[in-house]
Amino acid sequence: MFKEAALTMVNEAGFSTCAVLLKNREGDLEVRYAHPFRATTKIQTNLNTLYGNVMSGVQALAIDETGSHIAPIKAGNEIRGLLHVGLPKNLARFYKNHSMVAQSIKDLVVTIADFLGLVISNRENLERITLASRTDNLTGLFNRRVFEENLTLEFRRALRYQRDLSLLMLDIDHFKKVNDSYGHQQGDAVLAAVGALMKASFRDLDSVCRYGGEELCAILPETMGEAARSKAEYLRRKIEELEVPLVADEGKSMKVTVSIGVAYVTKTTISEDQLLREADTALYECKAGGRNRVVMARPT
Repeated sequence: MFKEAALTMVNEAGFSTCAVLLKNREGDLEVRYAHPFRATTKIQTNLNTLYGNVMSGVQALAIDETGSHIAPIKAGNEIRGLLHVGLPKNLARFYKNHSMVAQSIKDLVVTIADFLGLVISNRENLERITLASRTDNLTGLFNRRVFEENLTLEFRRALRYQRDLSLLMLDIDHFKKVNDSYGHQQGDAVLAAVGALMKASFRDLDSVCRYGGEELCAILPETMGEAARSKAEYLRRKIEELEVPLVADEGKSMKVTVSIGVAYVTKTTISEDQLLREADTALYECKAGGRNRVVMARPT
């Protein structure tokens, strides 16, 4: 979108140069698009007084000695970057002596900068909506819809390319007792704490999800059964060590344990539903045998 807007300015408005600069996480300006291409990709705002003035809001529009116009790109109430356009020298002299034309150019630059800010806002809003539709609000993990999508995707990939795939299904032990004894707010705190620990314990290629209620799952591509079992045991120990603050009693905390069923793709696995059933069966055996354990599924 930046490229299209820049080309429109160069072709329709007669600008000789155009650059779109946006702030990165460190606060530096980075050139996201330029015409003609510029070798400089990063500019410190304090190295250019006009840039600094516009970025800080001191100037709503700056014009340097060559006639180049610098306007802020705003998304929401925040200045996120700059639009820098230049005029051909002969046109710069012409505009300088015609105040109405000069004002029109200023208005055009500001309008295009505002449009770029709207593009940024719309893109970020779309990303937030997409993330919200795929994320469980309480735990911060993927939701069940994403779990089902990713399990199908990873299972098909594992079968097609003969790759390893494992699945962990985790249940918080005696979770109903937590709700009954401490209240649902405490139950939410337990889920949030366990979810945060799980989110930080897996690789980027793994899918960690809330399956429903107090059940959480992790899809582990490129992971053999024994490796998944070791990962599950590590996770079980880390959760057992977890201190969850009591919502209704500041300064105190509680502990929880989990039961984990582990299943993995074998030559007899014909569907993702079978893999899920095997993990669920292993989890059931784990809970029936005393909880706070890890049980490996027996392939059917």
